[in-house]
Amino acid sequence: MRMPNLADVARLAGVSLATASRVMSENGPASARSRAAVRSAAEQLGYTAHPVARQLARRSGSRVVFVMRDRRAGILRDPFVTRAAASMAAVLDAYDLGLSLRHLPLEGDDGLERLGDDRSVAAVVLAGHDRELLEHLPARLRGRIAAIGGGSATDGSGAPIACGTGGCGTGVCAGTAGFCGGIGTAGFYRTGSGAEFWGTGSGSGTGSGSGAGIPFADVDSGAGVRALLAHLYARGRRRIGLIAGPEWLAASHAPLAAYTGMAVAAGLPVLVVRGDFTAVRGRAAARTLIGLCPDLDAIAAVSDATALGALQALAEAGRSVPGDVAVTGFDDVPLAGALVPGLTTATHPVEEIAEAAVRAALGGPAPERLFPSSAVVRATA
Repeated sequence: MRMPNLADVARLAGVSLATASRVMSENGPASARSRAAVRSAAEQLGYTAHPVARQLARRSGSRVVFVMRDRRAGILRDPFVTRAAASMAAVLDAYDLGLSLRHLPLEGDDGLERLGDDRSVAAVVLAGHDRELLEHLPARLRGRIAAIGGGSATDGSGAPIACGTGGCGTGVCAGTAGFCGGIGTAGFYRTGSGAEFWGTGSGSGTGSGSGAGIPFADVDSGAGVRALLAHLYARGRRRIGLIAGPEWLAASHAPLAAYTGMAVAAGLPVLVVRGDFTAVRGRAAARTLIGLCPDLDAIAAVSDATALGALQALAEAGRSVPGDVAVTGFDDVPLAGALVPGLTTATHPVEEIAEAAVRAALGGPAPERLFPSSAVVRATA
């Protein structure tokens, strides 16, 4: 049995579709008699206006803009962006809305102000942000913007933690590329192998990095990274380097906190080099890690593309995978399973996250903030 729609309500109430729309959206003129008839018909039929449709009826605009803030000029060609955009476009097609992509540099750009003034823009989905940006959004975008990747597992203090000691002799952070990061609220958790680590709570926390009142959706990257680290630890890896995300990016914090919490608790060296989610930076970062810790036995990368670069660097250095060095990624892109050896990684439901974010930007229900991530074990670790 099909669900009743607005045309059914209008027919039963004996009014035009336009009148029924105005009554149900509470936007526009209608007589008291028409209002009573439409509401009675809706109740009889069990019709409830979809929250997104109701919001769209109250606002103008013919498109949603997916804004990607990043240093890289070619970021709009990144697989994450194309996957997210395809999912958003599928959602928007049902509302006769288009999708535009916009690159926003990190500094010196008034792109969000201009989007707030643009009457063709129904809503904005923003990725690649930090807390400061979200806390200073243009007022005209409030109520029609959602963020992807909004969380932070840090406590906001910025206080450094002590690097661990262990297999490489001393705790190490890789110069300007490295980071001994703050970790947030911590507690024991037990791995499937029985080992106990001291680590942060789940993923991106409670939304401290999302900005006041801004809905966001993100992957529980902290949980995914912790699962991969527990896997590495259970297999005897004790000199584990992390290729982290950019320091300015809110979504980089949770994986870093998961890693530093594990390393410090287990008495392992903290070996962190910053990357930018690309294979090129992953290759360079892996070379740096090998130089920092010649007896490195594992690399955890925060993206599969970064892990591919690490695999290149290890091959160039004559290190076997996983014999000498185990490697893990994050995202579980289709290529991860096709590689030889297959890449151990963690899931990242980009499509689900993008759909939730665009619906929230259009006035739909607030999304589940953190979407689960789990380890996918293959041959590299």
